[in-house]
Amino acid sequence: MIDAILCFLGVSQRQPAAISVAIIQGWNLSRVKDRMHNKRGLSRDYLNTLEGEYKKYLSLCVETPNVCLTLSEPVDDMLHEHMLFTEDFLAFQKAIGHRFRHNPTLTKEEAFALKDDYQERTIGGLTRRFGSANPQFWPPNAPICWGKLIPA
Repeated sequence: MIDAILCFLGVSQRQPAAISVAIIQGWNLSRVKDRMHNKRGLSRDYLNTLEGEYKKYLSLCVETPNVCLTLSEPVDDMLHEHMLFTEDFLAFQKAIGHRFRHNPTLTKEEAFALKDDYQERTIGGLTRRFGSANPQFWPPNAPICWGKLIPA
């Protein structure tokens, strides 16, 4: 009955976070990685590990919607490359039922102000949820921007 009322009102119910996380984990980023490999000369092993960290970050965002989570430079680089594949990124957002909001910092002072959130919310959240945050991709005290997922 509730589904029918929500449908009538034009309101969609959010899918469970576990479904969105499964979609994130299974999303094909091979073209994104190919572009990063060809453009930047990054190794396939590096990119495969970075992909895992990117997907962990997005999964954490889905599990904590409307919460700003800061990004490190390597993970932000993969996000930017993914966003360049506009159709895929739009399809991705639709599939997971969330829209991504991205906000870069403009100065070193702005980035430094995110340090505590980065350590607690992002690195702490990744560690609590996944057991670790790979320091190669999440160096301490190295936030550069923030993002959040907003339920669609």
